[in-house]
Amino acid sequence: DTSLLYVDLPSPHSAPPWNPLLEAAFQSLPATISKEEQLLWERKKVSTWGITSYDIHLQSGRIIFPAGGSLYYCIDNAGSQGPISPYEIQSKTSGARLNATMCPHDPDFVAFVNNGDLWLVNLETRQEERLTFCHNDGADRVSEDPLSAGLPGYVMQEEFSRYTGFWWRPETASSKQS
Repeated sequence: DTSLLYVDLPSPHSAPPWNPLLEAAFQSLPATISKEEQLLWERKKVSTWGITSYDIHLQSGRIIFPAGGSLYYCIDNAGSQGPISPYEIQSKTSGARLNATMCPHDPDFVAFVNNGDLWLVNLETRQEERLTFCHNDGADRVSEDPLSAGLPGYVMQEEFSRYTGFWWRPETASSKQS
């Protein structure tokens, strides 16, 4: 299902109306899902396709979410009426972009994991930067390419339900000045 719903609660209601956040024309049919994404969904016990997670930056209203093997974003302006149109975040990388999260201090920056490496994309400039170089592109087997960045190991995911392997730096007094 590719629906995101919201409800405004200005005053107590017994049954608040749910409204579609995304326009009805948005359809993200399941593309070929990578093995990484399939295994992550299995560990998270996700049994459906479509929008299975999202990240929201409350101050800007920006929302990012994976759907159909790609990443999308939209901006929910408090004054807008009706559903909004999401935009696909284009990428030069191939494969799944996992655990996409926005920078809590600047929602223009989105970090994600792709092929065992951590990447950063600026939504305004569309620039994409590879932050780690753990993945060996020439490797055919895991034994030849055992390192990865940004995702916890299988045991941490399976036994401890920990699916995130990177975090944004908290804002501090010194980081506010720079």
